[in-house]
Amino acid sequence: MRVTRAPSVISYSLWSRQRIPSLKQTKSSGHRQYTQDANQARKKERSRHASWYSDTLPSMIPISLLGFTIYGLLELTRLHLAREKQLLEHVAKIDRLQTEIDELTTALQAQKAMPVTQTPSIHSEKQSKSFWKLW
Repeated sequence: MRVTRAPSVISYSLWSRQRIPSLKQTKSSGHRQYTQDANQARKKERSRHASWYSDTLPSMIPISLLGFTIYGLLELTRLHLAREKQLLEHVAKIDRLQTEIDELTTALQAQKAMPVTQTPSIHSEKQSKSFWKLW
């Protein structure tokens, strides 16, 4: 009795774009089994993208976290300084308005202290003349 082996199935991987013998079907068991050779070939032959992601990307994570932290601190500092500047501008405006109020109140008190003189009333002259007399 002669046992023949089925040819190994060759598949194309989307990531590495290389022909990798991935599966082997045996006659005795009737189901597919992964071969150790295929797994070792996958581990040894990594694509350039996979090696970049596994080598470079993990070292960039602490750098990006540090960058985000520094950016956040600078943004908070800018906001704090902007609010402080706005507060100083409002205090200066309040002081200016307070001095203007003080000047107006002193002018009003000075005007009330002066004796009121009789001024001719224009309104009383208009009441004596009637518009209907012209007709």
